[in-house]
Amino acid sequence: MSSAGAVDADIAVVGGGASAALLVAALRRAIGAQQRVRTPRVVVVERCQRPPGTGVAYSTVEQQHLLNVRADALGADPQDPGGFVSWCATKGFSYGVDDFVPRSRYGQYLNEQLTATCGIDVSVRRADVVALRARPAGGWTVATTAGDLAAAAVVLATGNAAPGAPAALAALGRSGRYVGDPWRTDLAARASGIADVLVVGSGLTMVDVVLTVTAVSPAARITVVSRHGLLPQAHRRGRDAPVSIVTAAQADRGDVDPRELLRRVRLALAEGAAWRAVVDGLRPVTAQLWGSWSDAQRRQALEHAGRRWEVHRHRMAPAVADRMAALHRAGRIEIHAGTVHSLVHGADDRISYRVRGDAGVGELRQADLVVNATGPAASVVDDSHPLPTSLLTAGYARPGPLGIGLETDPTGRVRDAAGRVQLRLFAIGSLRRGTLWESTAIPELRSQAVDIAAQLATLPDATAPDRAPAPDRSPAPDRATASDCSPEPATSSRPGDAPSPVPRAAPV
Repeated sequence: MSSAGAVDADIAVVGGGASAALLVAALRRAIGAQQRVRTPRVVVVERCQRPPGTGVAYSTVEQQHLLNVRADALGADPQDPGGFVSWCATKGFSYGVDDFVPRSRYGQYLNEQLTATCGIDVSVRRADVVALRARPAGGWTVATTAGDLAAAAVVLATGNAAPGAPAALAALGRSGRYVGDPWRTDLAARASGIADVLVVGSGLTMVDVVLTVTAVSPAARITVVSRHGLLPQAHRRGRDAPVSIVTAAQADRGDVDPRELLRRVRLALAEGAAWRAVVDGLRPVTAQLWGSWSDAQRRQALEHAGRRWEVHRHRMAPAVADRMAALHRAGRIEIHAGTVHSLVHGADDRISYRVRGDAGVGELRQADLVVNATGPAASVVDDSHPLPTSLLTAGYARPGPLGIGLETDPTGRVRDAAGRVQLRLFAIGSLRRGTLWESTAIPELRSQAVDIAAQLATLPDATAPDRAPAPDRSPAPDRATASDCSPEPATSSRPGDAPSPVPRAAPV
């Protein structure tokens, strides 16, 4: 820990996934354009023992897990969206602009973006951040499980929260037949050789689960249950030019409420526009639309169209969609709209359950494994990462609209409990979802990274306070050992064994 005025890092980045990699790349570009007396120091604090920059989504090693965006849209620099394809060519990987590349390959690209040595001094500290404390001299003390770190500015890049557990699954507790978070578990080992799987949730996480299970257990039968029973739609192999139905000016003025937006979508479809083109045309103005709506309008939009937006906006790669369709035709996967009912871990070490749908409660079914694939929770107040909860408790942050994420200003600066922006505390990615709604895909993340990097590159000396710091009400740091986030070992669940504790896919 440094003295009162000095800092250990110019910038501390909390989280070492895709958001951190894109931010570091943007910082390198922003700072490279300046005349600097010394090289800025950036410390990335990552609690998991995975390659820096890869995060949950891009650390997978399974080749069937594909990106759900074409390769030519995934460059780290918004001014060079084809940069990923160029990188692939330099590495000898023969991917074209229209290819949907394995996520592991993109993870390699992100790792290089974070660890490149030119322009700034980047180091990775393996620890869990448990609290922040405002420093009287300006900046922050970052309390970690490996000791305190003094930083002039902090960027929160913690990624998605862990999935929430549906109430029906609580009955399974720590059963060895239950996977509460498929991204914190060696799912392939747990699913090897099993016959029947129940998957709760039908989004992109479910798709990854199905691909993993069927790779290790080719004969497995999979039952998917979700409230609406809607699966992600597929990308076309060709391309549709985006169709604009809302201008930026209209979105900024608040001319288009949820009802008007739905009317315009229906009109465009009736006039022959392709639905993919309409959805893609909304992408540049989604954040403005969301920001122009009241909380009541946001709730209305989510209740009536939220799930349909998700399945049309965040699509499967064509090859993945083909695989899912083939499994469905072969009777290997069933999709049910409804809820899981009467879950019981029986004496035969199998899970019995029923599905409650519109027609009532269905027949008794059995599963060898139950997987929670509901996707990341919207709230930041959960047990998966203590920092956001700590920030709220200390008054350094406040919840975003509808309680989703943290509230930020348009440039990514976090607002404190009184609504004041903090010049040295930023958020990127899923923590801004309440403010922006669409805030997890690479194009959105890299744009946020550019905005934040531009501010970080011009911050005044950290020894000058931005404003009187808020009282330090943060809880004492938890000095528990940092988690290595490694997959859990396969759990034996033979009759008589003690239950083992069972400690996500991000759209692109």
